[in-house]
Order: sequence, then C-alpha cells, then structure tokens
Amino acid sequence: MKHTGLAALLLGIFLLFPAALLPLQEAQAATDITSISVTIAAPVTGTRPSYNPVLPAGAHYVSAAYNQGYYQNGVSWFDTTGSIDLVPGTDTFKTNHYYAATILLSPRSGYHFSYNMTIQINGNTPSWMITQEGNLEIRYTFPEVKEPINSVALTITAPKGEASPDYSPAPSSRAKYLLDTYRNNKYEESKVTWFDLTDKRVLIPGTDRHITGHIYEVSFYLIPKDGYTFGKNVAAKVNGNTAYVECGSDWCFVSCTFPETAPAPTLSSVSFSKTQATVGQNVTITAVTSTTVTKLSMYNGSTLAQYWTGGYTDRGKTRTWKVTYAFVGTGTKALIFRGTDADGAVTAGKTASITIASKPTLSSISFSKTKATVGQNVTITAVTSTTVTKLNMYNGSALANSWTSGYTDRGTKRTWKVTYAFVGTGAKTLTFRGIDSNGVSTAEKTAGIRITAAPTLSGVSFSNTRATVGQDVTISAVTSTTVTKLSMYNGSTWVKSWTNGYTDSGSIRIWKVTYAFIGTGTKAMIFKGTDANGAATTGKAATITITAKPTLSSVSFPDMKVTVGQEITITVVTSTSVTKLNMYNGSTLVKTWAGGYIDSGTKRIWKVTYAFVGTGVKTLTFKGFDANGTVSSSKDVSITVTADDSDLPAEG
Repeated sequence: MKHTGLAALLLGIFLLFPAALLPLQEAQAATDITSISVTIAAPVTGTRPSYNPVLPAGAHYVSAAYNQGYYQNGVSWFDTTGSIDLVPGTDTFKTNHYYAATILLSPRSGYHFSYNMTIQINGNTPSWMITQEGNLEIRYTFPEVKEPINSVALTITAPKGEASPDYSPAPSSRAKYLLDTYRNNKYEESKVTWFDLTDKRVLIPGTDRHITGHIYEVSFYLIPKDGYTFGKNVAAKVNGNTAYVECGSDWCFVSCTFPETAPAPTLSSVSFSKTQATVGQNVTITAVTSTTVTKLSMYNGSTLAQYWTGGYTDRGKTRTWKVTYAFVGTGTKALIFRGTDADGAVTAGKTASITIASKPTLSSISFSKTKATVGQNVTITAVTSTTVTKLNMYNGSALANSWTSGYTDRGTKRTWKVTYAFVGTGAKTLTFRGIDSNGVSTAEKTAGIRITAAPTLSGVSFSNTRATVGQDVTISAVTSTTVTKLSMYNGSTWVKSWTNGYTDSGSIRIWKVTYAFIGTGTKAMIFKGTDANGAATTGKAATITITAKPTLSSVSFPDMKVTVGQEITITVVTSTSVTKLNMYNGSTLVKTWAGGYIDSGTKRIWKVTYAFVGTGVKTLTFKGFDANGTVSSSKDVSITVTADDSDLPAEG
C-alpha cells in the first residue's frame, strides 16, 4: 500500500508545532554546533529498519522524541524504488531497492545548529536543513540493497603426486559469485594460488607440479554477481570441507589445506567429453595415466567393449589419452576403464558415466494464426521427441530465433508452446529444426504466416493539466486507423477503454473521449491502442493533477446585527483546496476574497472583513472556488444592517 506522503504531512506538523513535541529552550546566547555524526544500521535484505540512531558520546544534540505516523524516535524510512513509507515494526528491506533514512535531531539546551556544519550519516554526507524552530532534519539515500551471500562452496582437484595443480575451481551452477580474475600474476591463475607448506614456497602455474608426500594450501578470491553482496559471516567449503574465509562486501578470500599427497595412481583420471550423447555420435574419451600404460581398455561391466593402443601424448611421467567412440544402444552407461603396461600389469579401474539418447525427431509445427501484426506475439506449437532441448526457427538459412524452454512432456513426446513477434511485413515461410543436448539436429519442418503493419499511437494529451475529482476531462489521441480500441492504464493497472469517439482522416484516427477521475494526486497515465488482431501500440504517457472537490462547511458573523459602515470580521471554514471566497446577495456578487486565511490540517479558516452600505435584513450566500474553478456547496447567513441616522433611506 502506498502511503502518498503521510509521513511528510506528520513531519510538517512536527516542524510547524515543535513546542508540542520538543522541550522549550530558554532564550539565551547559544553555542554553535558545527559537527554532526550519526550512525544507523544500513538496509539489509529481509531485515527490519533500525529506528535507533547512534550519536557520539557527549554530543550537544539528541534524537527528536517524535513517534507519529511513520516516525519512531525521530526516524523514518522511505522506499524510493517503490515510493512507499515503511511501517515501523512491520516492513522489511527488499532486494534491489533503494532506501532513504530521515533523522530528526534537536540541540541540547544552550546550543544551536550552525549553518556551517559538517554532517555525516555512517560516514557519508547527507542532505539537510535547519527548521525555523532550530531543529535539524537530515536525509540520506543508501546504496541499492543487494541479496547477501552467506555461504560459498567450490570444487577443485586435490593435489596428487606429479600432477599439475588445478587452477580452475568450480563454483556450483547456481552460485551467486564468480572467481575474481583481476589480479593474475606469475603465482596466480584465475585468482588461484597454490602454496607448498612443506617447502614453504608458492607454486608457479604451468611449471610446478605437486610432489608426493608434500602438504599444500590453495587460496582464491571471489566476487559477487550483480545484485548480490557478501554477508558478514560467510561460511566456506572446498571439496565439501570447511575452509578459512575472510570477506568484504565485494570480495571474499578462501583458503584450504589438503592432507599430505599420496603417490600418483597409474590411471589417474578418465572422462567423457560430454555427459550425454546421441546414438552414433562420436564421443571423446580423455584418460590420464603414467607413461608405462600401453593399452587403454573400456569395459561394460565385465565385458570388454573397446581398447586402444594409440591416441596419446606424453608430458614428463604423465600420458594423456584422447580417443573416440560411438555408442549404439540407448540409456545410461557406467563404463570401467583400465590401463595395461607392456608386462601385462593392470591398473585399478576408473568409472565414467554417459547417457545415450535416441536421435531427436520433429513431427509437426504450426502457428496459432495465419495472420498477425508486426510486434504481436504468435504462438508456435511444435511436437518433438523428449530428447530435443532446443527449437530453432530459420528464415531461409538465417537463424531467426531459438527456444530452450516452453514445453511439456507426455510419454515420448514433447509439445512446445513458444511465442515470437515478427518484425517485417509480408508472407513468410519459416523453417524449424529441433536440436538435442548433444547438438544433433532433427529433420526440418516448415510453416507459413502473413504479417501486417503494427498499430501506432503517435500522441495523447489531456484538455487540462489540472482537474477536480468527478470533473470530465477530454482526452485527445492520434492513432493509425487500424486501432479499434484505446485503453488507459495507471501504471500496469487497466483503468478505462474506449471503442468509439473517433474520426478518421486519411491514415490517421483522431480520438476525442472523456473521463472523470476519482482519486486525487498527480497521475501519469499510460495510453495504448489495440488493433483487431489484439496487437497493442507502444504506450504514451500523459500527466494530470487531480484535486479534491472544494468544500465550505460553515459561515459565521460576530454579531447578527450591525450598522451601516461598521467593519465586521466574517469567519468561514473551507477545505484547503479553496483559493477564492465569494459573497453574493441573491445572484449578485458582492465581494471576492483570495486571501485572509490560515490552514489547520485539512481545514482552511478565512478571517475576512466587510462593511455593509445599505440597511435592512440581508441574506448573504457564500461559495468557495478551487484553482480549477470548481465551486463548493453554498452557505446562507442572514444579518440585519441598521443606519446610524434614522433619516437614511433603506437599501432597495
């Protein structure tokens, strides 16, 4: 719920009537306060705002004891992103929002605020003002609130004898942080540093290897992704183990010590180039062994599926195998790999898994309509096999769009429901292909559609920039003749639509429609036109200020009987929207006043004077007018006017 300035109204009362809220100070020579420092807890996602500002010990000023509306202890918070005052004890800070804190301070007895002060909130310079009563109002907008990161976890290859250090630690796919690669040097790569605790030296990337029997420490820096920040107590794990961590808001240092390295295995690693492949598709198998291995074998359970005696390169004592294999059957396969040396000795087995899918298929494709407007979303329905993970649309040989979501599965079929808005006009024949996660493409299918020009809204305006609640306002809009409906929105909320009230001139349609607003305030309304296909124009904004209807609640004279020429004070109570007060004798305007009033809350109290000329009983009618010319209801008051001299004739 938006609070539309209630906090500002309460603050205005506080500044207007400070004596009712703050202790009176004796009129005496006061000492200047030239330095102000306030500390208050900064916004954190999900927490409630602090209403307890911290002042320096011995400060010559105090927090204002003001607890009304959205103020507590003289503090209020405002969500500048959502344009809303926060409710103490209820509202919490939201991610990606900006918040402003307003803090009210009062000087201690014998002191006053100087106009040459230095003022800080949390070490930052705020905006500020000294009120007529000598109080200080300071306001500071904090940086955008970001979601805190409370834990980090990475995976890195543990040290192995004669193996090169891993300089590519892997955060999880959903991690809210990245590796900081800003300060690479000869001892770092991707912001990773390895330290040999046994030899007490830093390893050099591309040169040093882990040594059997040594103990190593790895460290790296992380930075948060956009919209995130590191929390105050971040927990860190490396390879599932608790690690040392030290973080600032935009950086995080993590280090972990590994146990003493064991002797390198003869077959140290094996992996597929992908975790999923398609029947008949070549998959690269990478295995790292010692240079004594002369044959690499792959087993499906206990059955030998394939072996290789070539396809490797050596580097020092390490042999890296790069071989290929095309699978026939579908399903998930856990393959066991072993190496054999020239003497026939076999290594321990290493397992690698891969899922083999059938070839992808695209059985049908269609558009939701045969005609559409430029920029209008058209639903495309495609039926594929469940192995298709991407649907591509081509205009000739050029890729027009790709989709990787928007589908549902039923059995072995995947039905895609995706949308696309075309740009150019004319008849179009589009080609579609499905692609599985391995990059294998289906056979192609085509579908046709005709695209027409989009509707346009070139201008919109109100007949008045200001109006009163309930007052008809004329709205003028210029659109293309394809627009059949004109709609008005308040933000994203639909307010009113019109389907007539226009005239056409060539390719232009001119709308003249009316609307009477209900709520008060400045309204930035958005207008859109819609054509017969349901396609909408871009929005156009027009602004108008709506004020409340003026009211006149009472009129009173100090005496109901006066003499000719005697000046009397007339008291009238109206709403604050009344800017002109008229007095009539019957239908004749007698007097107009545009000043002589004071405001109290929502009431305007007029104290105006008038001296009557003619004698007799007079029934006067009073009416108030606002700035838009809207008239209030009238009030009648009768008064008797007598002559000082009885010979004076009575007024006709």
